[in-house]
Amino acid sequence: MSARPADAKGHHNMKRPFRRAALAFVAGIALTLAISTLATGGRASAAGPTTVNLGAADSFAILAGTPAVTNTGNTRVTGDIGIHPAAAVTGFPPGIVVGNINRADALALQAKNSLSAAYNDAASRPVTSVVAAGTLSGTLVGGVYNSGA
Repeated sequence: MSARPADAKGHHNMKRPFRRAALAFVAGIALTLAISTLATGGRASAAGPTTVNLGAADSFAILAGTPAVTNTGNTRVTGDIGIHPAAAVTGFPPGIVVGNINRADALALQAKNSLSAAYNDAASRPVTSVVAAGTLSGTLVGGVYNSGA
């Protein structure tokens, strides 16, 4: 998951547009990253490209495979946590999950499969912006961002 500044209580704010981007980073496939507009469904809007359909992964803030999801401290995760095929999720509490924790279950597997399909969709789209590695910040418009190699 990409690092977010913590507030005074150590909580991390996971707003919906950035949560979608964080999913791709968690999956370790962030070479090409699609930032979707907030348009619903798969419709194109005048402001940007067609959104990437996250399917069953839409509600997840964290998706992992192996070996574990580990939290230290007073982290607040807004969204579901999923892990498959491993099942280890530790550190909640003291961390807080505003959502569900899915350990090695059918929903976690379905979300990971949906994430792969969403990544393949995003990766197949033409690049609209090339940025230096590690410089995604601020308000981003819909499009496909490539960080080079």
